[in-house]
Amino acid sequence: MNLVHALRRTSILTKLVLTFMLTMTPLYFISLQINQTGSRNVKEEIIGSLESRLHYYLSAFEAEIGRIMRLQEQYAVDEDIDKLSALPPSMSDYEAIELQKRVQNKLLVLKSSSLFVGEAYAYIASLNRTLDSATYGGGMPDERIWTLQSLARLQQSPLAFANGQLMINSIFPSPVYSEDPPAYILQTVLSRREIMAFLPQATNHKDEEALLMNLGQGWSIRGGEDRTMDERIAVFLKDPARLGSPIGRGVLEADGRSYWVSYERSSLLDTYFVIYLPEKEITGQLHKYRDWIWIVSFVSFFVILAFSYWIYRVIHSPLRNLVRAFRRVEHGAMDVHIRHRNYTEFDYLYGQFNSMVSKLNTLIEEVYESQIRSQRSELKQLQSQINPHFLYNTYFMVRRLAEEYDYDNVARLAQHLGDYFLYITRNADDLVRLETEWAHTFSYIEIQSMRFGERIRTSVGELPECCRNLLVPKLFLQPIVENAYNHGLKDKLAGGIAELSARVEEGIVRIRIQDNGDDYDEARIERVRRLLVYSDIEVERTGLINVHRRLQLTFGKAYGIRISRGEMGGLAVDITIPQQGEG
Repeated sequence: MNLVHALRRTSILTKLVLTFMLTMTPLYFISLQINQTGSRNVKEEIIGSLESRLHYYLSAFEAEIGRIMRLQEQYAVDEDIDKLSALPPSMSDYEAIELQKRVQNKLLVLKSSSLFVGEAYAYIASLNRTLDSATYGGGMPDERIWTLQSLARLQQSPLAFANGQLMINSIFPSPVYSEDPPAYILQTVLSRREIMAFLPQATNHKDEEALLMNLGQGWSIRGGEDRTMDERIAVFLKDPARLGSPIGRGVLEADGRSYWVSYERSSLLDTYFVIYLPEKEITGQLHKYRDWIWIVSFVSFFVILAFSYWIYRVIHSPLRNLVRAFRRVEHGAMDVHIRHRNYTEFDYLYGQFNSMVSKLNTLIEEVYESQIRSQRSELKQLQSQINPHFLYNTYFMVRRLAEEYDYDNVARLAQHLGDYFLYITRNADDLVRLETEWAHTFSYIEIQSMRFGERIRTSVGELPECCRNLLVPKLFLQPIVENAYNHGLKDKLAGGIAELSARVEEGIVRIRIQDNGDDYDEARIERVRRLLVYSDIEVERTGLINVHRRLQLTFGKAYGIRISRGEMGGLAVDITIPQQGEG
């Protein structure tokens, strides 16, 4: 209880330091344990990779030597070699020469069977000749024959080492079972150079070395030229604790350095395959990480002290300012804007607070603006409904057609006028089906087509079936078409073209109204484009701007009107609405 009471009476700085220490200590020990476990796993994986390479290349070497041995054993019982070793007196010189050539061809096949074969020989005692794959020479000295026979009796490995050469011998009859002089000896001399080129393939590091070693015969072949480690590795392998083990690993100390040694013994060849490398190549980086942990631990202690003091100094004042600002907003002050002197996490909090106040102001303004837009939209709709010029021109056209007794066109025009006035005078709904809006616009276009005749030709595309039931703002399409007649094509005395089309792409309905008029130059297009982008409330707006704002208020900022230079050279108005909200 005294300890708890004492802690309660300590300063905030002390509590912060203790809190951070209590929080960080378990994490530190967990991290240390994870690092040590990871270090062990990394070391085991490195060693496992090394031993996998060791086993793989030893198996490959065994397989290659085994294949050479099997081929040589086949030739040891070959009929031609047997005939040549027991050459009958009845055989002519020509037949004997042909027989020798066939034997030499077999020796050539044996030589070519592997990169590890340097040369293949056949000693024929009856001829006192030694044949190779290309030539033949004199007989084999008796002491060499005796040496080969002794090796065959004593060694366990099929590989024999004599006179600095590594070879595979087949002696007939076998000296293991007979004391008679050999009738013939087949000998494959392995290429020391190719074996030395093979061994470095089993290594991954520049300081890593691989070697073959036979303890019984006392020979070794390594990938490099430095043989100073061979004697130490031989002593390492002869250790009684390792001598009977076919596979193993360990650390070898030599010249003040530690080497990691992995080996595997081939039971077929009675030979060790050894890979060794400095131990620092395995554990050097791991030791560095361990040292860094201690350094980080020492630095962390002082960082915790400094951080706790810094929090104590800077956290109270920003929080107080933030609370004060919230209280001002609570009392209705929407012009609050706070800033922090230092670049800390409070910059984000202050920024989000300022963003919140700004969004509140924006929402309030959008509500007011929406109301104003709605009122102005209704006003524009009423203005379009009683457009005197449209009414005058239409009725004059009816009179002209009646005077010309063109009753068919009078009937058509009257039908379209009836549909037109029926649609614009029915204000029950703010949203209508796109098919209905499209039909109203078609009636308007038919009226204007009858008015302008061949001066302006208007084509109306088919409305896609999938978007006919979409709910759209009423009278959003006619003002755009009307804009094409009244502005884009007003100066066209002949050859005017207007086009209305619709398509659906990736869930968006795209409606295009374009013409080939000359009224919109680049400067005017850019000015209208800026009016479409900026949302400042204006006292008077064009039909394009009003439709654009109505579409955005209905569907969101991502939709509305985009203008550009069309393919026909005039103004192209693209309207985008989402393919949703079917009625």
